[in-house]
Amino acid sequence: MPDDAVVVAHTLEAERAVLGAVIANDERLTDVLDVVTPADFFRDAHRRVFQTMLALSEESTPIDPVTLTERLKRDGALEGVGGPAYVASLADGVPRSTNARSYAEAVCDAARIRRLEQAANKILALARERQDDAQTLISRAEQIIFGLSQHRGKSDVLDGQALAARAYQLVDLLLDTKQHVSGTASGYHDFDVMTRGLQPGTLVLIAARLRWQKRVSRSTSRGTRHRNSGTR
Repeated sequence: MPDDAVVVAHTLEAERAVLGAVIANDERLTDVLDVVTPADFFRDAHRRVFQTMLALSEESTPIDPVTLTERLKRDGALEGVGGPAYVASLADGVPRSTNARSYAEAVCDAARIRRLEQAANKILALARERQDDAQTLISRAEQIIFGLSQHRGKSDVLDGQALAARAYQLVDLLLDTKQHVSGTASGYHDFDVMTRGLQPGTLVLIAARLRWQKRVSRSTSRGTRHRNSGTR
């Protein structure tokens, strides 16, 4: 293989599995959105299908082969992704829809490797051009690598479509349950109203003022004196 040959990282099976898992159970879209964005999909058709899934989710429309096909057809993108037969086949062969997040992580890892390849090629091109001195080239290479490391992580801010999809799901949950708590209730009403309950992956610190503690201590000691005087 030539030294300058480029091998583009991708995992089409994992991409199909992500899409198929969401089609099989559209509630898995939330799990997937924690990991990937449309830009992480290597195949254009898969990227377009995922974008359409997000659009359906924003409209609170169920995601299944019928709704997905109709929306792609309406947008003039159905034939470009492979037609109705390909859309219907996406859910075939998915081992378990509950593994959607694992499939998404594989897609994300491949996307990161692609970005690393692109960064390496850019640095190589700069070195071959030799338009700057060595130190300048090293500084520019460091900037490229730093930009790559800052590009995306699991804790990064999601795009507008992802945030909207999550918001709609949360609103639907609150309407269905008719409760103000979306997480685990703590038992303290005011606290639950402020936090919507204890949420996964969050750390909540509760602080109390010492003055309040002293007041409690005084009232407790006062009550003790009253009880003691009553027993004399």
